[in-house]
Amino acid sequence: MKISPINNIYQSFKSNNLGYDDEISSAKRKLIRKDFDYLDIEPSERMEEYDLSRLLNSLFNKQADNTGTALSYCPFICNLPLYNVKKIPYSDSYRGSMPNKNHDKVVKQLKQAGIKRIIDLAGYYNLKQACEKEGIEYFNFNFPFDFDNSALQRKCNVKNEIISKLRLDYTDEEEILQKTNSRLCLWMLDKFQYIEQFVKFIQMMQKDNVYIGCECGTYKTDNALKLNEVFNPKVNVPLNFDDDKDFIKFRNLYFNLSDKDKKQMGWDKKFDEHFLSRLKKAENSYNHGINVYL
Repeated sequence: MKISPINNIYQSFKSNNLGYDDEISSAKRKLIRKDFDYLDIEPSERMEEYDLSRLLNSLFNKQADNTGTALSYCPFICNLPLYNVKKIPYSDSYRGSMPNKNHDKVVKQLKQAGIKRIIDLAGYYNLKQACEKEGIEYFNFNFPFDFDNSALQRKCNVKNEIISKLRLDYTDEEEILQKTNSRLCLWMLDKFQYIEQFVKFIQMMQKDNVYIGCECGTYKTDNALKLNEVFNPKVNVPLNFDDDKDFIKFRNLYFNLSDKDKKQMGWDKKFDEHFLSRLKKAENSYNHGINVYL
């Protein structure tokens, strides 16, 4: 088997091809296998070495779309250890993977490229220190990969689910009510914390000159930008949805927002009044395979 040479993965990115049997690729496959163990996937369903290598390739070598990539726009970014870097079409911001090494060097070069803010979806906390040194605003957005978060659930649904589970173990209605209220309080606390982060995320995206990304700069980043496109009143782009369940979660998030939250995100009365009808229009268009403006 031919192995692609690796001189220094953190200095040369002219070819984003990793070898197959090298130490780095092997470590990445082991990391993914830990996730498989966590998900309790049957051994017969696990990927063979070749298929797992192809999965890694798809994550770290995702092709840019017609909007262009940051690598062709900015010479300061071209030698950075960042995958899947693209310019966000409706802004002066960029998206891609978060640097997990050489933070000081990468952040300094991002600053030279005009980046003023970094939204970290991966949680590389050492990156915060590097940003503080360069005077770059840093924000770790603890974002759920698949929109699985308390802020995206309706209180009535959560309450009914809690009660149903409690009745499997308890028969006393008063005890069930007390435990339900206790668990609802925890859910509401988690919801408020997430919405606080969400509002700050929208505010930072509105300031522009942002570099945003997750571990690979792919799916988690896609979902974060989808939230921004739906809830940021300063963005007007065609909506692309991959799952009709997203509409339900976006509605839930809307109902969980307070007037204060909306005001902090710059919503006006018109945007608020037409939000649900526009989301419904986007949902109908999704069912017919059409992209629409929200």
